[in-house]
Amino acid sequence: VAKEVGANREGLKLNPWMFPFVGTRSEDPTPIFLYLTTQVEELYPDFAFIYVIEAHADGLTDLS
Repeated sequence: VAKEVGANREGLKLNPWMFPFVGTRSEDPTPIFLYLTTQVEELYPDFAFIYVIEAHADGLTDLS
């Protein structure tokens, strides 16, 4: 998508609740999020945004 519309018009949403659905069993998403954001920064330095949600037992808290 970044090649077609430009990385400066693209975003990424990271959600710790997604892990059971993608096969990851990690209790702490921090290392995975750090790796993903580092890769995006290296591959697409003009990437528009990364949207992160923090998991809570009572639901989701928007940190952006």
